[in-house]
Amino acid sequence: MRGRSAGAIADYRIGGRDPRYVARPASVEAVQGLLREISAAGDAVIVQGGRTSIVTGNPAARYDVALDMTALDAVIAHEPDDFTVTVQAGMRFDVLQASLAKHGQFLPLDPARASATTIGGVIARGRGGLRRGAFGGVRDWLIGSTAVLSDGRAVHGGGRVVKNVSGYDLPKLFAGSWGTLGCIVEASFKLRPLPAYDATLRIPAPDFATAVRIGSEVAQGIAGLQAVIALDAATATAAGLEGEAVLLIRSAGMAPVVAETMAATRAVARASTATDSISDPALWERLADLTAPDAESVLVRLGLPPPAVGLMSEAASEAMPEASRMAVLDGGLLFLRANRVEATAVQALRATATEQGGALTVESGLPPGLDAWGEAGGLPIMRRVKAEFDPTGTMSPGRFVAGLEG
Repeated sequence: MRGRSAGAIADYRIGGRDPRYVARPASVEAVQGLLREISAAGDAVIVQGGRTSIVTGNPAARYDVALDMTALDAVIAHEPDDFTVTVQAGMRFDVLQASLAKHGQFLPLDPARASATTIGGVIARGRGGLRRGAFGGVRDWLIGSTAVLSDGRAVHGGGRVVKNVSGYDLPKLFAGSWGTLGCIVEASFKLRPLPAYDATLRIPAPDFATAVRIGSEVAQGIAGLQAVIALDAATATAAGLEGEAVLLIRSAGMAPVVAETMAATRAVARASTATDSISDPALWERLADLTAPDAESVLVRLGLPPPAVGLMSEAASEAMPEASRMAVLDGGLLFLRANRVEATAVQALRATATEQGGALTVESGLPPGLDAWGEAGGLPIMRRVKAEFDPTGTMSPGRFVAGLEG
C-alpha cells in the first residue's frame, strides 16, 4: 500500500491519532483491492471524504489506514425525466446540487458544510437536516447504493429507478452506519423539482423560549411549511442576523401558495412585526453550517418528537446554561453549542431525552468517560449485523455505538 508524506498523513489525524497510511483510490476496483489487503493484514480503516463530521464518534479502537474517497467524484447517470441521479460517493454535495439545478431539480437534504461534505458522508451519517420535517432524511431519498465490504466484495442494493423495490434494503441499512459496515462507493437518489418561489419569514422574539413557543404553535397549526426554526440571540448573531432571538419560517412552491401560507403563518404567530424575504439560500446555508461539529467546541444534538422540543429546550437551559441554542420545531431537533460541558449535564439531558422518546448525541467535544451515542435499544441486532458485514472489525472499530468492533 502506498502511503503519503508525513505532512499529508497529519491531515488525516483523528482524535490526536495519525494513520500509518493514506490511500486515495480512483476506482471501485481499487477500493476493493485496498480493503481486501487491509483486512488480510489485520489493519483498521476509517473511510473519509470531506471530514466534516470526523470529530463525531467515540475514540477509534484502532486506526491504521485513512481511506480518502474524494477521487470518486463523478455523476454516473442523471435521468431528469425520471427525477433520479446516480453518483460516486466522493462527489461534493454542493457540486451535485449545482449540476441538478441546471435541470431545475434538487436533492432535498441540508447537510452542514455542503461545499466540503461528500455524498458518501451524507449517507454514512444518514440524517435529515433543517428541512427534515418537510422532506425527511437520507433514507427517504436514497433508492440504491453500492458498497464494498472489508473482504473486498461489492454489494448492491436497490436500483436506479424509484419503482425498484425488490430485495433486502441494503441502502437504508448503510445509511446512518457511520462507516462501520463497509465503504459506500455509489448511490442513487430520487429528486424533486426546484420550487418556483422560496420565502423566509423572520419573527423577532424577546427570548429563545418565546421563539420556541410561537414556533411550536406554527409548526402544529400550518401545513406545508419547509422549516420552522428558533434561534437564540447568540446563534442569530452567528448566522448573520440581528443579535436577538428570532423565529425563521420557510415556505416554497408556487408564489400564490407561498403568499397564502405566509399570511396564515402571520395570523397563527400573531406577528405584526414579521419581515419576509425572497429566496435567501445563503442564510439557510449558514444555518446548516451552524449544526456542524468542530474540534473547538462542544456540540450536542438532540433528535426528538417535535412536541417534545419545547420541554427539552427548557431542560437544556438548566443543564447547559451557557450554550447557544437552535431548535428545529417541525423536525424535532435541538442543537446546543458550548465551550465545555460536564459529563453529568449530558447524562441528565440524555435521560430526559430518552424519557421523551428521543436521543442525544455528543457531536464534538465529548467529555471523558461518555459514549458519544448513548445506549442503543437494538444493540444485539447491531452487533449481529456488524459481525455479518465486517467480521474482522476492519471498518471504523470502536467509533460507533457502544464501541462496535466486529
